[in-house]
Parts: sequence; structure tokens; C-alpha cells
Amino acid sequence: MILTVTLNPAIDRTIYINQFRPGQVNLVESQVQDPGGKGINVSRFMQINGEETLAMGFLAGDEGKWIEAQCQKKGISTHFVFIEGKTRTNQKLVSLDTGATTDLNEEGPTLSEDDLNRFLSDYTDHLKEGMWVVIAGSLPKGVPANFYTRLVKEAKSRGAKVALDINGQLLKANPDAVPNFIKPNLEELESLIGRSLSTHKEIQEAVTPMLKKGIERICVSLGAEGSLFIDAQQMFHVKVPRVTVLSTVGAGDSMVSGYVYGQEKGLALTECIQIAAAASVIAVTKEGTNFANNAEILKVLPHLQIVKTK
Repeated sequence: MILTVTLNPAIDRTIYINQFRPGQVNLVESQVQDPGGKGINVSRFMQINGEETLAMGFLAGDEGKWIEAQCQKKGISTHFVFIEGKTRTNQKLVSLDTGATTDLNEEGPTLSEDDLNRFLSDYTDHLKEGMWVVIAGSLPKGVPANFYTRLVKEAKSRGAKVALDINGQLLKANPDAVPNFIKPNLEELESLIGRSLSTHKEIQEAVTPMLKKGIERICVSLGAEGSLFIDAQQMFHVKVPRVTVLSTVGAGDSMVSGYVYGQEKGLALTECIQIAAAASVIAVTKEGTNFANNAEILKVLPHLQIVKTK
């Protein structure tokens, strides 16, 4: 069982435009609407690949009901807390000529202390020793910036393993959170440490204090240049094939999903890394927010290159 936490879910509406031009009339070629939010995306990946998963978090209004219905239609178990207001809709404008994506993200509803307490009660009831918990995404209004620290500590105190996928500013606000795995992209890592990083060695040195604090493994995604997987003993650089990009939404979530999926299966570290990288590559070739299945992952694996550094 993989438990996912999405405190600020969204409807992801991806809009495709041949040549997006700001300030001008743009003709929509097509659009796709999916249930979204980083943790929900992980649950979607797990369900596609036959892994039992439970999606938790907050939903509101008709938008929230739509997300819950879509998750359940896809075979995902859910246990959301419904609150006042409406769940946000995030629009992704994809310019087909360049592949560039412009994000228009809403804020979402405001949570009360009672909302948080209801969620915490449900969350702790579902934690089990040995399970993986993926906590991911932005915080809704009304939630303390350090709330993720509590979620990580609650899970780890019950023997669960935690993957935490949040941006650099939230990582900075949660210095006492010590999950098993984090996945900042390079920009988020630079935001966290307050300086630019030019080489793999600099990236490795930048994350070393986090590893010494107790985080077991860190993935730094580098976009088209692949990703780095770093722990206290070694660093792997995964190089990925060039592909045609249809949507970058869900690429990072796919990397987290692939890694946790491999860990849940008890696979070797290099296999977990390969699945994570392949899942991310496949995600960007799909319209909207969609994810790789096992057959697609197997096709990509021979095209990956992994370089190990001591």
C-alpha cells in the first residue's frame, strides 16, 4: 500500500495552442482535463502499474467531487476531507511549436484548524509500519508553512517510509523534516541553498548536509540532462533519450512514483533509478497529465545511461 498526501489538489486543464502568443488572440487546438495534484498523480501512477494506493488530502466543492469521482473511476481508493470553498483549477498552456508550458495556477480554498485536525486524525489512523507515504505539493491557505514536518514525523514515528516532494521554499520552512527521499529539481535546490550550482560535484556537495541530517537519498532532476541520485556513498547520473515533449506536467511526479514503486517492490537501487527516469521520460510524451505503464517503461530502459560516481 502506497499512501499519498495532497493537501492542495487541483483539476489540471492542459490547453494546446499551435503558437502561443501573449497579448494576442490564440486558437485552442485541443484541451485535456485530469485530476491533479502531486500526490494524486503518484496514486494514478501506482494504480496504472498495479500497486495498491490510497489518496488522502483536502477537496472542496463540485471541483473536488469531480476529482474524487475520477480517482475512484480509475480504481484509486480515496479518503479525502471535504471542506468549504472550491478546489482550484490549474491551467497549462502548451505552445506546440516550442513545447513551452505556461502555468496559470489558482490558490485554492482556505483551511481552518478544524479541517487540519480532521485530516490529522484520518492520516494517523491510516499509517502503518513499513508502508511508503508520499507527501507532495503546495500548501493551501491557512496551513502553517512547517506543517509538512509534522506529517513526516507522524509517519516515521509509526515506522513508515516517507518521500517528500515539495518546493525549495517549503523545504527551507521545514528544516526538521527528515524523510527518506526528496526530489528537488535544480532550480528548487538552488532556491533552498541560496546560490547557483554549475556542476554535478557542486550539487553533490550542496546536498551533503541534508544526507548527514538523515535523509537517505536525494534525486535532483535536471530536465533534459536527466537526473542525479545521491546518497552518502555514491552518486548516479541518469542520462535520458531526447523525446518530443507534449506536456511537462507530471514528469517530476513520475520520477518520485517510479522510485517509490521500485522500493516497494524491493528492487535493487539501480533498478529503482531506471524505473524513475523512464517513467519521467514517458510522462512528457503524453497529452495532459498522464503516466507510464510497465510495458512503456520496459521499452525505454535500454535507452538510459547510468554513470556512477563514488
